Amino acid sequence: MIKRELKEREKIVIYLLLVISLFSFIFLLLNISNTNVLTDLDKKINLQMENNQSSFLVAASKIISAIFDQAIFVALLLFITLYLFYKKRKKEAICLIFLTAISFSLEQLIKIVTQRVRPLNAVVFEKTFSFPSGHALMAVIFIGTLVYLFEHHIKSNKRRNFLTIISVLLIILISSTRIYMNVHWFTDVLAGFALGIFLLMSYIIIIQHTDIFKTKQSL
Repeated sequence: MIKRELKEREKIVIYLLLVISLFSFIFLLLNISNTNVLTDLDKKINLQMENNQSSFLVAASKIISAIFDQAIFVALLLFITLYLFYKKRKKEAICLIFLTAISFSLEQLIKIVTQRVRPLNAVVFEKTFSFPSGHALMAVIFIGTLVYLFEHHIKSNKRRNFLTIISVLLIILISSTRIYMNVHWFTDVLAGFALGIFLLMSYIIIIQHTDIFKTKQSL
């Protein structure tokens, strides 16, 4: 396997994203329980979604949401972990196990602590609390992890950029279905993005500092 070294600019971007995402999540966490600009924005977007829902788009959103269910993301991450173990990339696999476990556990814990109620006009009934969006969180972590672990095998910069753009659009699409169906408030999804980016950047930093890519391994 080719060693994946981060350039100085990439390192700066990663640390910036780490800090910005952490403070963004904390800011959202501290402001969702009070009536303010953010909660007013949540209500306005929620009402806009309700007024612009169509049977076709709702059906499509349900399918996308079901295909990319949070439990499926967890299962896929565990599958990738087994693949990494098979390829003798043990440190990456172990880090990914911890990332998956921490992400899922942290999300569930925050939901229990905040106990934010989902919108009453949700198209799909969900038993759990609303904050943060598990779909947004796991989409960022799963797709981001895939891009990071395997994009260095793509030599063309254009193709790498294309992969990144497609990945970002897919994350937005998955998360948007949750807002469109009024299953989540807008800030739930923002919090899922922020927490997901923070955990993903932490994963990348840990990998870099443990020299995981020093051994020669192939895909």
